[in-house]
Amino acid sequence: MSRVEGLHFESTMNSKALRILVEYGGQQAQIEINMERECPSIPMSSSLLAIPYGHPARIVRIMEPGVSFAHKIAAWNERELMRDLYDVYQYESLFKAKLRMDILLMRLKKARSYKDVVAAQNLEDLVDKMRRSAENLTEDSFGELAPLLGTNELAGLSFRMRPAILALCDKMQR
Repeated sequence: MSRVEGLHFESTMNSKALRILVEYGGQQAQIEINMERECPSIPMSSSLLAIPYGHPARIVRIMEPGVSFAHKIAAWNERELMRDLYDVYQYESLFKAKLRMDILLMRLKKARSYKDVVAAQNLEDLVDKMRRSAENLTEDSFGELAPLLGTNELAGLSFRMRPAILALCDKMQR
């Protein structure tokens, strides 16, 4: 990757994942490689990312969306980062991903708390925590997302996210 002019990347690694932040042509992406005994996956075309830059599309395998949705909710539970909650919103409202509750429940059993965050250890506490977070969203909640999203995307985001997250909470309680 270091041979491509204008391509910059930074990698970090912990006990669970290798994370690579990539920047090229004014665009940023994050590649995350997680350690699991098994990983349900689906084939996906890279055309949306490759063709605009004059590169051929490839078929790549990505984590099955319902599994990655569960992991994203678990990550938000452990870190309470707005970027994680934003991704949860995207999985729910844009992708209409079917949440893999078995994966989420497994992650909740071994949830770890970081810094000032107390991770929920069961579904009821998670839903309460997520509901409170959605209800407290304001336009001032998204400072962390400002470098990632344009002003046009941030405007009214709390109004769009709140009902999607609350609907997800209702689904998880059923």
